Amino acid sequence: MDMRITCLLLLIVVGGFPFIGGIFTNAPAGPPIDIRIDGSLEPALEQRIRSIRAEHPSLDRHRTRGFEILSDLDDDVVAEHGQLLERTVRAVDEFCLALGYPPGESLGSSSDHRHLVIAFSNRDAFIEFAARRDRVNARWLGGYFAPGPGYLVYHTVADHPDVRKMTKDLVAPDGEAGDTSGTDDRLHRFVIEADASVVVHEATHMLLHHRGVAPATNGQSMWLLEGLAGSFEPIEATRRFGPMRPENARTRDFRDLLRRGRVPRLVDLVRERDFPGARGTTHVHYATSAALCSWLARHRAEELRRYLDTVNARVGGRSGDRDTTSLDAHQGGGEEDIDGRLGARRLAEFESVFGEVSRLEYAWLRYEMATASMTVEDREMFVSRD
Repeated sequence: MDMRITCLLLLIVVGGFPFIGGIFTNAPAGPPIDIRIDGSLEPALEQRIRSIRAEHPSLDRHRTRGFEILSDLDDDVVAEHGQLLERTVRAVDEFCLALGYPPGESLGSSSDHRHLVIAFSNRDAFIEFAARRDRVNARWLGGYFAPGPGYLVYHTVADHPDVRKMTKDLVAPDGEAGDTSGTDDRLHRFVIEADASVVVHEATHMLLHHRGVAPATNGQSMWLLEGLAGSFEPIEATRRFGPMRPENARTRDFRDLLRRGRVPRLVDLVRERDFPGARGTTHVHYATSAALCSWLARHRAEELRRYLDTVNARVGGRSGDRDTTSLDAHQGGGEEDIDGRLGARRLAEFESVFGEVSRLEYAWLRYEMATASMTVEDREMFVSRD
């Protein structure tokens, strides 16, 4: 059973989730605040909430300091997730301050603004909502951030088919549970931690987008967007998290890749806008990107700030990748040729801020090898990557 839970964690956190007010505390979450609508919310947000609840009347409404949550999950689960959302705000504030960005909302946002979150207890309802409202095929997703309407949507991992099957397997054929308390506790813990990864990951996308730090546009590279979000994922739901800490939920995967020499070349990661679509490789790029972004935030904060500003200026904030249009319209060439020139441009953009990519890669991986207690003197891995 332990092995099945481990494999499922890899499937959900990697393949499926492309995917507080006050100082953080480990105190248990309190109950959700009862909502008394007084017309004080932004009209557009209020209209969107009413529209969603009209189609999904089972979604109760909850409120935290910075979020409106529509959910049919148990109240205590909503309270825990609400606390995670508010802790993500604090972690993003810490990250922004470290890079020299002001904390809080982007310019033009009201202090009363709340972000909208929709959390389903039923996976099929989540899939149907994603297809109808956002035209997203969410069958392999645990959650997503939709930049257009500006909301975060997810379902609890407890309703994933494999988790349901494992839960069912814990019950004996005669309908009575055997001595499975240890396994049941581990499965419950797995659900809590997997849900936390989804909530924090997607909330990070939302917050960085709304603040203009890393807008979720077609022009942004996956290693940057997903790496930043992945670097916030908590190792445990109750522990402090964020890229300013040396470990995150993907650190173990990355160090395993490092020991086996399977870390993608940094030059390849930087050149491509999207992760390769080869089956079974998604977790490799997510884990690597999360490790890289965390290291950059802690050891190259000034450069990371300049790089984010450079990329945002190129893609026009939220208008997509202008490079594609200019190359296609004015320089000719086939799709492969355009992709090659765009890749070269992304690499040049990266090196204009961080310096030669091979030197940065050497410094980064040397640090990661030492942190993972690997033999730093063994340079064969670096030589073989040239």
